[in-house]
Amino acid sequence: MLLRVAVGWHFLYEGLWKIDTHRKGTNKWSAEGYIANSSGPFRARFRSHLDDPDGLERLEPAGAASRWELSLAELDRRYTLTDEQQTSARAKVRELEHAKEAFFNNPSNKGKLSAYREEIQTVISDEAGEPRFKRDHAKDRRKELAKIRDELLATVDGWTKSLREHVTAELTPEQIERDSKERFGGLAGRLGLPFKLEWPERQIDQDNLVTMLGLTICGGLLVVGLFSRLAALGAAVLIGMFYACNPPTPLGSGLPGDPGHYLFVNKELIECLAALVLATIPSGRWLGLDALIRGLITRRLTAIFWKTPDDAIVKA
Repeated sequence: MLLRVAVGWHFLYEGLWKIDTHRKGTNKWSAEGYIANSSGPFRARFRSHLDDPDGLERLEPAGAASRWELSLAELDRRYTLTDEQQTSARAKVRELEHAKEAFFNNPSNKGKLSAYREEIQTVISDEAGEPRFKRDHAKDRRKELAKIRDELLATVDGWTKSLREHVTAELTPEQIERDSKERFGGLAGRLGLPFKLEWPERQIDQDNLVTMLGLTICGGLLVVGLFSRLAALGAAVLIGMFYACNPPTPLGSGLPGDPGHYLFVNKELIECLAALVLATIPSGRWLGLDALIRGLITRRLTAIFWKTPDDAIVKA
């Protein structure tokens, strides 16, 4: 029972924390970074969920500017920006244009970008080549390149973030209230969720929605002991996907910057196996809402329909 509550609490808190970042809106959680660093036999399948997994598009001047236009269009659709807000946003874009020119024209950054583009193309080629030692070397090299990619993208993605923060800081209370009513009505509004309960179009948005809700629901059910075995099975499937996305050596290369040292087995696999064990044990019937359901409903239905003896019912 302690194992069930501990695993459930871990899942529940992770899910609620991720949802809260979307509620704050400044630095929303996304599985994009985790999937971009995917390794192992399913790497191509997971990375196909991303529009620009290696960041090559965003690390071009035109690609960075196109992200600003997409963000402005999305914010305008969402809040119906006034002329003054549009003018202010365009002034911010011009400011970012100067920062972009300085970044891409910096000799040091030029060298890093050029080296990264050449290295990533070599790695992509070696990953599909022979012999095996070349593929193994490419796997290790990709892990090193992921750190360089994240360092370069931190600046580029920071521009888009600063533009969004600039626009949202100038929104009127009426725009925010109208957006909240329009976007978060119905069940999502009653539950206090900062996103709609509908299936998104983009694959990465689908992954984010499934992860946030899956962690929260499975974790909450495990903590209170409701449908505990089914919740444990769902938790095992969910964390099994995390393991498949970034398995440790020799199946994959793990995550860059991970302080642990693993061989086949890592934290995700251990928790996945623990959840599978919980899926075979009716711990919710020992202490949890499953015990209440069984006492009030399940045992009575069993006695009525299958004519099985039930001590509790006989005594009643």
